[in-house]
Amino acid sequence: MKSEMMVLCNKKESLFKSVPIVLSFFEKELLLTTITSEKQKELVEKKKNEVKEAGKGLLKRAFAGINALNDYAKKLEDMTKEEILKENTTNIQLSDINSIKFKKSIENYDLDTNSNSSTVGKIIIKTANEKIKFTHKYEDLKNEKKKFFKNLL
Repeated sequence: MKSEMMVLCNKKESLFKSVPIVLSFFEKELLLTTITSEKQKELVEKKKNEVKEAGKGLLKRAFAGINALNDYAKKLEDMTKEEILKENTTNIQLSDINSIKFKKSIENYDLDTNSNSSTVGKIIIKTANEKIKFTHKYEDLKNEKKKFFKNLL
């Protein structure tokens, strides 16, 4: 069975360090797949090699790694729960979650100053034992993710 919803986020580990995490929501549980720095390097190298084998130039190879995390998240989206659990994954039963708050990311453009500003989105998951905070870049223009989280518990 595939996940109902997949979200690529970041979790702050220290003052200057955050780690990418893919949240996979299934019917009765949430899987948190941490993408370690070693895994990130592996994904970027693999992507660069794919571009090189396709005969693309040096510039395309240099930028190939940018989408490696998104490609990995999409790969996880097509996996079953059992396959995802073989990755660097922990799980939380949905029955153990007290609340989930979702705030979308906002991108603003100021015509007067010709400048962009953005606010990162947040996901806050509260259980009886902990409060887990994530940041993301989903603008959620159709409120699909917000509706999903509202109806999840």
